[in-house]
Amino acid sequence: MSKRSKCRFTGVYTRESDTRRFLGKPDIYFEITFKHHGRKVWEKIGWKSEGYTAQSAMRIRSERVREIENHGKIFAQDITFGEAWELFARDHLPTVVTAGNDIGVYKNHLAPLFRDALLSQITPRDLEQLRDKSLAAGLAPQSVKHILSLVRRVYKKMIVWRKYYGAIPTSEIKFPRVDNARYRHLTKLEAKALLAEIKTRSLASYRISLLSLHTGMRAGEVFKLKWMHVDINTGTIHVMDTKKNKGRKAIMTPSVRAMFLEIPPGAPGALVFPARSGKQRTQASKSFGRSVDALGLNDGITDRRGKVVLHTLRHTFASWLAMRGVPLYVVGELMGHSTEAMTRRYSHLSPNLSRKAVQFVEAEWTGAATSDYAYGQASGSDTLQGTPADTEPFSPFG
Repeated sequence: MSKRSKCRFTGVYTRESDTRRFLGKPDIYFEITFKHHGRKVWEKIGWKSEGYTAQSAMRIRSERVREIENHGKIFAQDITFGEAWELFARDHLPTVVTAGNDIGVYKNHLAPLFRDALLSQITPRDLEQLRDKSLAAGLAPQSVKHILSLVRRVYKKMIVWRKYYGAIPTSEIKFPRVDNARYRHLTKLEAKALLAEIKTRSLASYRISLLSLHTGMRAGEVFKLKWMHVDINTGTIHVMDTKKNKGRKAIMTPSVRAMFLEIPPGAPGALVFPARSGKQRTQASKSFGRSVDALGLNDGITDRRGKVVLHTLRHTFASWLAMRGVPLYVVGELMGHSTEAMTRRYSHLSPNLSRKAVQFVEAEWTGAATSDYAYGQASGSDTLQGTPADTEPFSPFG
């Protein structure tokens, strides 16, 4: 993240992201500043990709200043982290799928340290010490990141609810770096065997797996899918509840369309794949894991990034596209990636495309027929048009 830069609006500042992209340019984060009781207060507003502008940040700042001028103080009083958690747990957690994990994190890691501390008193140094001690005690980087992320979420929600005005201490510290990228994708034979095994155990799990494999939809997107978002006539699925809340369209393959035609349609607002209780699913069924075990797909694999899970089917979708020579920007659009970096991880699966692309220049120079250099195709052992490898599983080591 770049340093703060002044806007043409008083008290409005921007930062450029080093990693996030929006409309082909670095995403912009807006912040405002104002004085309260002689103390300079900073408040984070949001990203340009989330709809915020310098003008909207200016309006929010004007509201803050007006509240201070009219009432002599900010409406909301400083509260303890414990009080903030009670509000967060009561009014927000019921809408969060991972609520159980969050409650455990608060009780085990945050409450003992910060329950009675005012939000304004918790400093970046406090959280750095929590981070370092947790890592030293052997806690996984992903778990430590979850702890710090929960602190950030509580602060952000208190700001939105006007229970707290001030800095968020997590904004000044570095989170543990976590590499969650899964490198395993399935061969055609593995995928067919897995879905066939799942089908013998659970038809619903089979359909969920088929949809993920053929569209690249995330598990959460499949679980939240409603009938109003399925258009069998046009062969499209409107993916609404995405990870970044940015809708996209998924294209049905003939196999997916045939699957939807087999399912009795429900009411527009009904879930396509509800759990047995009728509520939304929150995780893959046991049938999926049992099928993986029955086929031995995870035998001998200790790195969790290489294990076959439901998300592997989404990864396989993108991998097969890259192997067929589909341009990476198209893969990114179909996957709903928020950054180009997320899609570039598939570039190693089509290493011959760059070499073949520059052969167009040779064709222009020599006058050779451009059909001799058809992009995305190759000849002999380099073929990219064929079916994804039937027998050789993908290895991250080449």
